[in-house]
Amino acid sequence: MVYSFISKSKEKKGPVKVELRIGPVPGTDEGPLKLIITALNTDDESIVLDGPCIRLPDNRDVILPMPLGRIRFPCVLHKNEDCCVWTDAMTLAQSLNARGYSGRCPIVGYFNSGLGRSAIMFVSEPLEFIIDEWLEKR
Repeated sequence: MVYSFISKSKEKKGPVKVELRIGPVPGTDEGPLKLIITALNTDDESIVLDGPCIRLPDNRDVILPMPLGRIRFPCVLHKNEDCCVWTDAMTLAQSLNARGYSGRCPIVGYFNSGLGRSAIMFVSEPLEFIIDEWLEKR
């Protein structure tokens, strides 16, 4: 699903460091490639994360309602703790293509902390997701 509901003014780069990358399931060296979103709490205080999302170039959001991983949301991250979730990169490319996206699509991964006006988004650097290359791999 694609939604747009959170103001970019609430975005922050820290104290939760978010990384978005493509690779095999963490802890393995092979298998289908996944889009992996990792959050690391570098703050002295614990932080509650509500779940991962992906921001598209037109500021629409892809909510990952049931991301794969070893964590359930909401989750509490204490100092120097991290969480890692992933989704199938091929499935994401097909879903974005079905919604009219193609070519180079810079995406940003983020986690929400809080709801409504108190919501804070901890965001990653953009990742160049090339939809057409994934579709060619089918």
